[in-house]
Amino acid sequence: MILADTGFFIALANRQDRFYPSAQQQLNLLQEPLIHPHSS
Repeated sequence: MILADTGFFIALANRQDRFYPSAQQQLNLLQEPLIHPHSS
């Protein structure tokens, strides 16, 4: 089971969210994809 805090994604989706600037900045700093496809 994978648990994830969705607040980051909600802030990115809503430019009016007070955390949007921070979420956008963190997104630009990421070196790896946020979502990895499951392979079996």
